[in-house]
Amino acid sequence: MELEPYHDPIHDQQFYLDKNLRQRLADEYGVYGYPILQCVGDAVFIPAGAPHQVQNLNGCVKVAEDFVSPEHLHHCFNLTQEFRLLSNTHANHEDKLQVKNIIYHAIKDAVAVLDQSESIEK
Repeated sequence: MELEPYHDPIHDQQFYLDKNLRQRLADEYGVYGYPILQCVGDAVFIPAGAPHQVQNLNGCVKVAEDFVSPEHLHHCFNLTQEFRLLSNTHANHEDKLQVKNIIYHAIKDAVAVLDQSESIEK
């Protein structure tokens, strides 16, 4: 299979790895997946940049939230750079994580807390 320039098989989210493809991935590259059965009320945490796929067994509603931990900020920046390399028409071209925006607001809030604690001490 030949890929178009500035496209990525993971970020494109256009392929579903069935049982045969997952077995081939394991046999040829030593890459194994882990099935997770999510039940009502369960939450699943998927680390930033971790390729994953979902198979719905029943009707469902998906709720997703992006989380950026300070310890893995560099991974989020790398993902942002990968998204930028995709074509302008690609669905994932935009910075969905908005890492710089998150950092700005985290620093702004931290400074506000420090200012508030400083004024209480006086």
